[in-house]
Amino acid sequence: MKDDEIKIGEDIEENPGESKLRRENKFIPILIVIIVSITIGLVVFFVSNSIFNPKKKDTKTEIVSKTLNLNDENVEILYSYVTYGVNNTRGDKFIKEQNVFLNSFTNYEKFYYALMFASYDDFTNTGEVDANNNKIYSISNSKIKEYMIRYFGPNVSYSTTSEIKYFFNFTINGNNYGIMNYDSASNSFNTIFINYRDGSNSKDINYYTKLSSAKSFSDGTLEIKEKIIYVATENNKTNIYKDYQHNMLIESVNNSNISIDDYLSRASTITYKFSTYNNTYYFDSSSIENSSV
Repeated sequence: MKDDEIKIGEDIEENPGESKLRRENKFIPILIVIIVSITIGLVVFFVSNSIFNPKKKDTKTEIVSKTLNLNDENVEILYSYVTYGVNNTRGDKFIKEQNVFLNSFTNYEKFYYALMFASYDDFTNTGEVDANNNKIYSISNSKIKEYMIRYFGPNVSYSTTSEIKYFFNFTINGNNYGIMNYDSASNSFNTIFINYRDGSNSKDINYYTKLSSAKSFSDGTLEIKEKIIYVATENNKTNIYKDYQHNMLIESVNNSNISIDDYLSRASTITYKFSTYNNTYYFDSSSIENSSV
């Protein structure tokens, strides 16, 4: 064959650059289609989601507070709840415990505070006497429950199996010390009154308090704050503390004439919180905050 003859398949060379260009020209339209499809899909998703699953509006209502006068009737009543004590001596539950909630109370403590509402008229003479010829009186369990809810709210529970010994704020047959035992047959507490004490043997004062502020809130709660210092006499000096355990000393003085007004900025604060049930306030919690000063 002559050199100038054309040889099919031998003299035709494919340019590598042209081949690559053709491949790229095919790929670009496909890529554009994919991108457009994804974009449309995302747009459809977000539009549909906004239509069928709209964002829920924040329904939280701002709680508004109102400062109350310390002579406000509710403030005085509720403050009496937490400063109550049998035998004219304030109970130390809220004074010594850093935080108090419903489940912080023992069964006896629940009776201790609930029975502050009891009165002479709640007890009925059963006409019976015990082995020592003491008259037996009866108070219904429904009345006890009413007083429990009044103080602790609707979630309170208590046991009826233990004997309750209590100094009441009234007398029956000249006595104010009662011993209560539950009687399942009548669903009531049979009670005998066998002693009298007027509170003249009250224990020494080891703390000083002062009601400092009160607020009501638009959510139906109420808050009371009380200042408190704790005192102890040692080596002819009076030590003043921020805490019940006497670990946080404020100062030592040579006299026993203590006024809490001199220590309000350094005193601890007890905050009492009350909630409502059936339009009536009940105890919710308390906490002690020790001053950092």
